[in-house]
Amino acid sequence: MGLMYNEYSARCYFWEVVKIYQKILIIVFLNYYDDQVKLKGSFIFITILIYMILSKLFGPYERKFLNRIDLLSSNACAFSILCGMLLHKEKQDVYLYIGYATLIGLNAFLLFVLLSNYISLYLVAAENFLNSVKKSIVTNIPFTKYCIRYRKLS
Repeated sequence: MGLMYNEYSARCYFWEVVKIYQKILIIVFLNYYDDQVKLKGSFIFITILIYMILSKLFGPYERKFLNRIDLLSSNACAFSILCGMLLHKEKQDVYLYIGYATLIGLNAFLLFVLLSNYISLYLVAAENFLNSVKKSIVTNIPFTKYCIRYRKLS
């Protein structure tokens, strides 16, 4: 059970349940209002908007950057839903191209932010691992302290 609230702050242990309810509501709206695209999109947009407000109020994640990424991805979802609603029955090619280019640009930006954060976290973890390996080598083989340098962590 600890996996469900591991990354959340202690006061927001329930946040996974909030996310599950959000997903359930989106699935219900997608299935119930199958043919009514604008109504379906409006309900999904409101659901995402409520989630964003709650996320901003509670700041559920322990790490601040996870809260920022969660809000950024929610904003991208909400904007994508709005664009989809506006482009649904658009007949003019110019507006379609502009709308799709905007969607692609927004989602490419979100992907860039996610990947850059993931890579930077991976690099920090790899650096810490290599530092611990170096420290272990220097500790176990004392004469290597003259040729291997490592950061002393407090």
